[in-house]
Amino acid sequence: MKPDLQQLPLRDIHLPEPVSWWPPAPGWWGILALCLLLLMSTLLIFRFRKNGKLRRASKASIEQVFAEYRTHGDPQRLIDELSVLLRRISLSHYPRSKVAGLTGDAWLEFLDLGIEDTPVQRGFSTGAGAVLALAPYKPDIQIDVATLHNICLQWVSNLPAGSYK
Repeated sequence: MKPDLQQLPLRDIHLPEPVSWWPPAPGWWGILALCLLLLMSTLLIFRFRKNGKLRRASKASIEQVFAEYRTHGDPQRLIDELSVLLRRISLSHYPRSKVAGLTGDAWLEFLDLGIEDTPVQRGFSTGAGAVLALAPYKPDIQIDVATLHNICLQWVSNLPAGSYK
């Protein structure tokens, strides 16, 4: 004897709920984390490469100013060109509001901040770099060109790793 299928208490076929897109599977979280890590590392690499280019260009400009001095031999012109160049380099690395208004001893103190913990500490305010503030008022001032050259290169080498802008 066969039971009648109409009389059995069976339910219709039950399909599972459709798979939701949220929350994603753990693999998708891993892919997201890798993409973010890749993006951050790319940004850091570009930032440091840009800073390296700026530092290399700054050193090359300083070398060019001193090479021109060797040809013309005018110490007043050297000081003028070096002052302008150091100001430009500073404005490239620091906010304008922090650098642009500095003159005299305040400017030299600011430059000394960039060469702390080096053998030429205070090379701008009390050393050979003091001529940057004194030369416009004393045209016959004596300049230690080799020391000034080293101080400027040391200052550029110690510029911060990234610009503060």
